[in-house]
Amino acid sequence: MFETYIEQLKRLRQEVSSEDIIMALFSQMKSDIIPKDHGSIHKAVFKLRETSRYKSFLEDFIFDTSGITPYSKLLEKVINRLETFSVFGTLNPSVPQNSGELNGYFQQ
Repeated sequence: MFETYIEQLKRLRQEVSSEDIIMALFSQMKSDIIPKDHGSIHKAVFKLRETSRYKSFLEDFIFDTSGITPYSKLLEKVINRLETFSVFGTLNPSVPQNSGELNGYFQQ
């Protein structure tokens, strides 16, 4: 059986940071393009958190579902940190990127 990147991180490191978990999720995407839409990212991670495959990895991400889309303070901090450290960012801010849903982007 092949280990996923997240499983490798859990095995190799005593403590896996929230950034590690989200970067591992992004590495499992079918596409290299991540829509620059925080709402879509929150919604996608929330849906993954509800699946048995990802539930244990995403248990630290608590979501408020009272708004239009699910929202996690921790996930928002992680996204902002990854953008700050240029792990991901905008290629050209003057050209709108695909802001479609992330549904279907992750391998199930």
